[in-house]
Amino acid sequence: MTTPLIETSKGFKKRRICMLMVTHDCNLNCSYCYESFKSKRRMDAALAKDILLRELAFVRQSEKFEELEINFMGGEPFMNFALIKEIVEWLLGLKQDVPFITSCSTNGTLIDDTNRDWLRAHRKYFIPGLSYDGDFDMQQQNRGTADNSIDMRFFMETWPTVTFHMTVSKETLPHLAKGTLTLQRAGGKLDAALAQGIDWTDEDAAIFRRQLGLLAEAYLSDEALRPINLLARPLFGVATPDPTQGKFCGAGTSMITYDIDGKTYPCHMFSTIVLGSERALELEKSGIEADCHIADRFCDNCNLRNWCPTCYGFNYRFRGNISIRDHRWCTMIRTKAIASCEFQIAYYRKHIDKLTQEDMAQLKGALKTYHAFVEAVEHNTFEASPCACFEARSLSEDRAG
Repeated sequence: MTTPLIETSKGFKKRRICMLMVTHDCNLNCSYCYESFKSKRRMDAALAKDILLRELAFVRQSEKFEELEINFMGGEPFMNFALIKEIVEWLLGLKQDVPFITSCSTNGTLIDDTNRDWLRAHRKYFIPGLSYDGDFDMQQQNRGTADNSIDMRFFMETWPTVTFHMTVSKETLPHLAKGTLTLQRAGGKLDAALAQGIDWTDEDAAIFRRQLGLLAEAYLSDEALRPINLLARPLFGVATPDPTQGKFCGAGTSMITYDIDGKTYPCHMFSTIVLGSERALELEKSGIEADCHIADRFCDNCNLRNWCPTCYGFNYRFRGNISIRDHRWCTMIRTKAIASCEFQIAYYRKHIDKLTQEDMAQLKGALKTYHAFVEAVEHNTFEASPCACFEARSLSEDRAG
């Protein structure tokens, strides 16, 4: 067996990501949307081409990057599909030697007979990632979309390896397992994240715990289902964390965002559609162009500090400081960590004779993490099952023996 049982994202370390804000317009108004300054403004083709010629030259001369990803951003990027189409065809016609791919994140509602054939013909060069929040009820609650307004089958058939993205709101949290499994059983690949800027509570954490338990049961009983990222993320280094915290993402280093007027930002979260013109933080003023040290001192003694997700843009938008995390996440993140430990231990225990070296490493990470946190969990509001840890540890030691 050469393929790990639980697939995890490896990333593209030598890829330069260039985000183009092609429009500030959107046809939806999602309940958790953080873009507070939408408008009808759009980027024009001449500016987009000038930017991309500079980006291609930058990658060509770079010792760090080998390829370029052009990510069309909005609003809803398909509100300016004419520009996307022109740019992709222009790039394909250029005689240049930098490998590239184009992509976007879309709500999927504007894919229709006017663009479906073009998308299918250019599927190797343009990859839209669909944001879809579970089953129809969840989608309608978060996004207000009408039934059958999104051609899910078209996405699955045209880009079968592309992962859909679900945002979990407070309202849809109680339906997380149902929505996830509905989409997966229909053939979709899926990852999920909790909505940002939400007042997550201990009661929400208890609901989250139950929903992750339902997902774990489904993955343990149905071999055809691939575990979602909420339960599958590796737990390496959590039990013995690095005493320092480096930069968490590629904002301002491997990633750059160009707004509709050509101004540059570390990522789109710092641009005018999110923050408005008065608070927008341009790249050269942000202080995060280098791999700098960005840490919340409140989190210094937390073992989950380097595992817990943080977004500098959200930190700045909601708290005015790129370092300060949303501490309302703490119980939710601890809940996810312990649920991931328990699931991974049980999942690898079930498949003990099929484990790859990568699987074994991930199992050891889960075991160490479980041991490090089980005492704290026993004194918290959500449940733990220490026996699962000890049973899987003995199996792991026998296997490694």
